[in-house]
Amino acid sequence: MRTTFSGISIALRALQAQQISLDVTGHNVANANNPNFSRQSAVHAATRPFPMPMLGHTPSGGQLGTGVEISQITRLRDNFVEMRLRQQFHSLKYWESLQDGLTQVELFFNEPTENGIHAALDHFWDSLQDLSREPDFDSVREVVVQRAQVLVEAIHNTREQLQNLRENVNTNIPIKVSEINSLSARIADLNVQIGKISATGSLPNDLLDTRDALLEDLSKLVDIEVIQDHANMVSVTVGGASLVHRSTSYGMTTNSVANKDQGYEKNEIFWAATGAPVEIRAGELGGLRQLRDVEVQHFIDELDEWTLNFANEFNRIHNEGYDLAGHGGYKQGVEGKYRLDFFEFKKSADTEDAGEFAALNIIVNSEIAADVELIRAAYLEGGLPSGDDPVADFGASGQAAGHLNRCLLQSQQRGHLPTVGRPLGKRL
Repeated sequence: MRTTFSGISIALRALQAQQISLDVTGHNVANANNPNFSRQSAVHAATRPFPMPMLGHTPSGGQLGTGVEISQITRLRDNFVEMRLRQQFHSLKYWESLQDGLTQVELFFNEPTENGIHAALDHFWDSLQDLSREPDFDSVREVVVQRAQVLVEAIHNTREQLQNLRENVNTNIPIKVSEINSLSARIADLNVQIGKISATGSLPNDLLDTRDALLEDLSKLVDIEVIQDHANMVSVTVGGASLVHRSTSYGMTTNSVANKDQGYEKNEIFWAATGAPVEIRAGELGGLRQLRDVEVQHFIDELDEWTLNFANEFNRIHNEGYDLAGHGGYKQGVEGKYRLDFFEFKKSADTEDAGEFAALNIIVNSEIAADVELIRAAYLEGGLPSGDDPVADFGASGQAAGHLNRCLLQSQQRGHLPTVGRPLGKRL
């Protein structure tokens, strides 16, 4: 039956409930600048009324309320919005990784500036024009060699910068994998704590906030799928394979895989337990892999291909001419005619043929650099060298320039060099 002090009990419960509400409000205010905090709310509910229906109880006018209590402290957070945000973080960080890398590539080519390949090529053509007008002067020939060496150096620098970027990205991949392993282990530990508290009927709101922040960080690194069970524990998958399952985390590892075709050891990502490759489609890690394997490698391949074609075409026309001593006029299979290429490709232990990694290995022929009179810059008229210059014609007539433009035009149509930013801009 009701006690004499029931009214005081109701007042006490009301004060206690309001005190808890004030504490929750104070907690919200204290965390106003905490980006990982979710605002909390105290849910008020009526306490059990009196009297309760029972056998032999004489009905009265109705049940009498006994006051208020806090039934639960909840987080004001939308799980659907959280899921959508994580999906967008996958995409955002993927494209940001590509943008950062392609911005560096654009700087490497230095176009249009006086330090890029185009500028060095223009200066080289100018020296060939001068040579066509004054083929007998060694000083003019020396300028041709010097300009050619500047062009070669510009090609080397660009190739090395692209290669260094690729290697830096490759080195960064194990670091990101370590971050993923650390985050997944912390999420698994939080799952254990959250599961224990949830089993008592309470909501571990602050622990849930901490775990959500870790899931957000994880979603920026790699594309994840998150499933929450009845005990408020989450399972996280990457490419359909478990990264976290309740209290257990499954780590990733990286192994160096030899890639002779591209001249370096590639860090590939595998599951530590099974050794199976990890399927990654998005996130910062996905962007780094795309940058290393596709975007940067494309520019390296294009530069190598252009360098090889340019050198071969220039050498072909150079060998058709004659030097100051009247030697030249090379034709395959003709006795007494020998090749003297203007550009060569040095061969190293990493290359199987001299033309491999052309942009890295191109050099000016050391014989020509030592004796500029060997430059085959003339046709032979009546047994004597003339001022007509097939090598200069190569530049003046636009044969090499046309070849270069075709290479660049094809690259541009594919969305790459020289408009480095186009593919990213179009997709965004």
